Amino acid sequence: MCVKLCSSPIESVVFYAITTLHNLLLHQEGAKEAVRLAGGLQKMVGLLSKDNVKFLAIDTDCLQILAYGNQESKVTVFEAAYQHDCWCVPPGFVLAETFRSFCPITVTGHISIH
Repeated sequence: MCVKLCSSPIESVVFYAITTLHNLLLHQEGAKEAVRLAGGLQKMVGLLSKDNVKFLAIDTDCLQILAYGNQESKVTVFEAAYQHDCWCVPPGFVLAETFRSFCPITVTGHISIH
Protein backbone atom coordinates (compact mmCIF):
# COMPACT_ATOMS: atom_id res chain seq x y z
CA MET A 1 0.00 0.00 0.00
CA CYS A 2 2.77 2.47 0.88
CA VAL A 3 4.50 1.80 -2.43
CA LYS A 4 1.28 2.74 -4.25
CA LEU A 5 0.99 5.92 -2.18
CA CYS A 6 4.37 6.99 -3.54
CA SER A 7 2.55 7.72 -6.82
CA SER A 8 0.23 10.25 -5.21
CA PRO A 9 0.14 13.73 -6.76
CA ILE A 10 0.04 15.15 -3.22
CA GLU A 11 3.59 15.85 -2.00
CA SER A 12 2.80 15.34 1.70
CA VAL A 13 1.28 11.90 0.99
CA VAL A 14 4.43 10.86 -0.90
CA PHE A 15 6.64 12.17 1.93
CA TYR A 16 4.70 10.26 4.59
CA ALA A 17 4.63 7.13 2.41
CA ILE A 18 8.41 7.10 1.92
CA THR A 19 8.94 7.84 5.62
CA THR A 20 6.66 4.94 6.55
CA LEU A 21 8.47 2.64 4.11
CA HIS A 22 11.79 3.72 5.61
CA ASN A 23 10.60 2.84 9.12
CA LEU A 24 9.23 -0.50 7.94
CA LEU A 25 12.51 -1.34 6.22
CA LEU A 26 14.42 -0.52 9.39
CA HIS A 27 12.17 -2.31 11.88
CA GLN A 28 9.77 -4.81 10.27
CA GLU A 29 10.82 -8.35 9.46
CA GLY A 30 10.04 -9.23 5.85
CA ALA A 31 9.54 -5.62 4.78
CA LYS A 32 12.50 -5.62 2.38
CA GLU A 33 11.17 -8.48 0.29
CA ALA A 34 7.61 -7.10 0.38
CA VAL A 35 8.81 -3.70 -0.89
CA ARG A 36 10.90 -5.35 -3.62
CA LEU A 37 7.95 -7.48 -4.76
CA ALA A 38 5.65 -4.44 -4.83
CA GLY A 39 7.97 -2.61 -7.24
CA GLY A 40 9.31 -0.33 -4.55
CA LEU A 41 12.83 -0.10 -5.96
CA GLN A 42 11.65 1.25 -9.30
CA LYS A 43 9.22 3.61 -7.61
CA MET A 44 11.89 4.97 -5.25
CA VAL A 45 14.34 5.54 -8.09
CA GLY A 46 11.61 7.45 -9.92
CA LEU A 47 11.26 9.70 -6.88
CA LEU A 48 14.90 10.82 -7.09
CA SER A 49 13.80 13.71 -9.30
CA LYS A 50 12.32 15.49 -6.27
CA ASP A 51 14.15 18.56 -4.98
CA ASN A 52 13.45 18.20 -1.25
CA VAL A 53 16.81 17.25 0.29
CA LYS A 54 15.26 15.64 3.39
CA PHE A 55 12.98 13.54 1.17
CA LEU A 56 15.93 12.54 -1.03
CA ALA A 57 17.94 11.49 2.02
CA ILE A 58 15.14 9.18 3.17
CA ASP A 59 14.54 7.86 -0.35
CA THR A 60 18.21 7.09 -0.98
CA ASP A 61 18.53 5.45 2.44
CA CYS A 62 15.60 3.19 1.53
CA LEU A 63 17.34 2.31 -1.72
CA GLN A 64 20.57 1.56 0.08
CA ILE A 65 18.80 -0.61 2.67
CA LEU A 66 17.11 -2.59 -0.11
CA ALA A 67 20.26 -2.95 -2.21
CA TYR A 68 22.73 -3.77 0.55
CA GLY A 69 23.75 -7.39 0.18
CA ASN A 70 21.25 -8.03 -2.61
CA GLN A 71 22.83 -8.10 -6.07
CA GLU A 72 19.48 -8.37 -7.87
CA SER A 73 18.27 -5.19 -6.17
CA LYS A 74 21.46 -3.38 -7.16
CA VAL A 75 20.90 -4.25 -10.80
CA THR A 76 17.24 -3.21 -10.54
CA VAL A 77 18.25 0.18 -9.11
CA PHE A 78 20.74 0.81 -11.89
CA GLU A 79 18.30 -0.25 -14.60
CA ALA A 80 15.57 1.96 -13.13
CA ALA A 81 17.99 4.88 -12.78
CA TYR A 82 18.93 4.52 -16.44
CA GLN A 83 15.25 4.43 -17.47
CA HIS A 84 14.41 7.48 -15.34
CA ASP A 85 17.58 9.33 -16.37
CA CYS A 86 18.45 9.79 -12.69
CA TRP A 87 22.14 10.32 -13.23
CA CYS A 88 21.55 14.08 -13.14
CA VAL A 89 20.80 15.10 -9.57
CA PRO A 90 19.98 18.42 -7.94
CA PRO A 91 23.05 20.65 -7.38
CA GLY A 92 24.67 20.16 -4.02
CA PHE A 93 23.16 16.71 -3.43
CA VAL A 94 25.73 13.97 -3.29
CA LEU A 95 23.68 11.11 -4.69
CA ALA A 96 26.65 9.67 -6.55
CA GLU A 97 28.04 8.38 -3.25
CA THR A 98 24.88 6.35 -2.71
CA PHE A 99 25.05 4.85 -6.18
CA ARG A 100 28.77 4.24 -5.78
CA SER A 101 28.09 2.26 -2.61
CA PHE A 102 25.74 -0.12 -4.46
CA CYS A 103 28.37 -1.60 -6.73
CA PRO A 104 31.17 -0.66 -9.09
CA ILE A 105 30.09 0.04 -12.66
CA THR A 106 32.08 0.03 -15.82
CA VAL A 107 31.99 2.78 -18.40
CA THR A 108 31.52 0.28 -21.22
CA GLY A 109 27.74 0.45 -21.05
CA HIS A 110 27.09 -2.47 -18.74
CA ILE A 111 26.97 -3.06 -15.03
CA SER A 112 29.77 -5.00 -13.44
CA ILE A 113 28.83 -6.52 -10.08
CA HIS A 114 31.81 -7.55 -7.95
